[in-house]
Amino acid sequence: MQNESVKKYISTLKREDNSIWKPIKNRRKPKTSPPPICKYSAPLGPWAKSDKEKAEVLQNIFLKFSLHIIMIKPRKQNKI
Repeated sequence: MQNESVKKYISTLKREDNSIWKPIKNRRKPKTSPPPICKYSAPLGPWAKSDKEKAEVLQNIFLKFSLHIIMIKPRKQNKI
């Protein structure tokens, strides 16, 4: 079944519309992973490399940021 689907795919590739080169071009591109995130800003601490570690670091940053926003009281606006 898989062999048949590959045959169908190959039979649809054409030189005229450059569809034959797209799979080759995509294979040549190097796969890059996202850079690591530093866990602590000062002093520089260990680096979060896995997706789970990065999510935890970003969650902590978001929580700190949202707490600062909650602590700031909105000013009363004078109506004219």
